[in-house]
Amino acid sequence: MGLYLIIDGYNFIGSNEGLSVKLQAQRDHLIDRLSSYQKIRKIPVCVVFDAWKEGGLSQNFEMIKGIEVIYSRLGEKADQVIIRMIKRLKEQCIVVSSDREIRNCAEKSGATSLTINEFQSKLFDADKDMAEEEKDIEESERFSKGQKRGNPNKLSKKERAKRSKLKKL
Repeated sequence: MGLYLIIDGYNFIGSNEGLSVKLQAQRDHLIDRLSSYQKIRKIPVCVVFDAWKEGGLSQNFEMIKGIEVIYSRLGEKADQVIIRMIKRLKEQCIVVSSDREIRNCAEKSGATSLTINEFQSKLFDADKDMAEEEKDIEESERFSKGQKRGNPNKLSKKERAKRSKLKKL
């Protein structure tokens, strides 16, 4: 099994916009961004939300746009769900949260942890990579149609793809 990315959902949302009345819209926006990230980085992503005040008797799992979404059960916070996942997955997971308890658990279990701000820079980098990829596709389509444009000193598409893969490491 490869790496597994676990996001503390409300911690992420709260760090950006605060937890306002429009929680569903904020959850949807986060899931959209994570879905795009997952398509670019090819890494499984799970986002965990609190439902401890109004959840069911068991955790609720959903797959939304390729993202595993977990809502904690009644009386349980998302932090507890994430800590259980960390203890089960250990070094196979990357945890995104600014919560000190979660980050400490990750460190003790051998998992990698990122703060919300650190992960947001990764999201931004992925968006840039996607834009570059789209530009490369457009250039290759122009080239295949016989139109030679652009910088002749630019790396080949194969070399750019190789470097892109190396950035993932």
